[in-house]
Amino acid sequence: MWWKFGKDEVFDFELQMDSRNQYASIKSRTWDASAHQMTETANATEVALKQGNLSASKIASAMGSIDNNLVATIPVSPGEAKAGQMPG
Repeated sequence: MWWKFGKDEVFDFELQMDSRNQYASIKSRTWDASAHQMTETANATEVALKQGNLSASKIASAMGSIDNNLVATIPVSPGEAKAGQMPG
């Protein structure tokens, strides 16, 4: 495999992976203003990358990670809550 950076060839390439913030799954709870109660949203979908053979859920499992629970006390669309990135 050859890597080029600019005009010079790269002879040494080191990659590191940090899985401290990799969760087995992400569950969201949001405020439903019309029903006046908290609602649970479906788990966030795992992003599958084409590069490599790594699986986020397998990495989290190997690290002993637990589920991450996100809670928003404001109305959030179901799609936004499922994405796992809610306003704080």
